[in-house]
Amino acid sequence: MVNTDTPPLHMQAYVRERMTRLAERVIAEMHRAQQEVTVETVHDLRVSIRRLQAALRAFPTFFPPAESRRILKQVRKILKLAGRVRDFDIALELASESGIPADAELSRKLTALRQQTAKRLLGQVRKKQLAESGEAWLKELDLI
Repeated sequence: MVNTDTPPLHMQAYVRERMTRLAERVIAEMHRAQQEVTVETVHDLRVSIRRLQAALRAFPTFFPPAESRRILKQVRKILKLAGRVRDFDIALELASESGIPADAELSRKLTALRQQTAKRLLGQVRKKQLAESGEAWLKELDLI
């Protein structure tokens, strides 16, 4: 009879290796976003967080539940702010495509709101970097 409570060792090794890479990617993207909050950095940060979230949800038996929930909660805050920045990026792009000049009042307001939101995102990313190093995440998930 096969024990279905414990995943096979090869699967454990694969998930651990993959999760290590995903967590390291989120950390790298947060570091990158600390330098500059561009359209590309916001996109890459969002993608890396979504992939980490998906993996934590797809393989819950491989990680301590409390730590997984805590990490998901932390990255959710960053993802939410990054999503708001991305919304302004899209609005600015649509305004430009519709012929609204960059110096028009609407474009200026959208740019100002994007900058404010990007500043909040940057603050949250820096806060998480100071409060939670990547190594701490990996330890919490029992990856190192």
